[in-house]
Amino acid sequence: MLLVVRTTLILDDDVFVKAKNAALESGTSLSSFISKTLRGNLLQHKIQPSPTRIQIPLFRGSVTPQSHPLSELARLRDEGR
Repeated sequence: MLLVVRTTLILDDDVFVKAKNAALESGTSLSSFISKTLRGNLLQHKIQPSPTRIQIPLFRGSVTPQSHPLSELARLRDEGR
């Protein structure tokens, strides 16, 4: 069973003109042209499944936080570092 849905699309002017012209050239309605174009595009782009596991990089190093005076942090900020 084919389900027909009415909706409103907001298209850029240049896209609308090109789609309308292409529909006229192919002898079909704008709605049919847009549906066929979207269907073809969606079939070409298969959605990649999201990974089920997340890999977190591990780094070896000091776990002791380093303390910096606010004046030094401000100086580094002002230097663009």
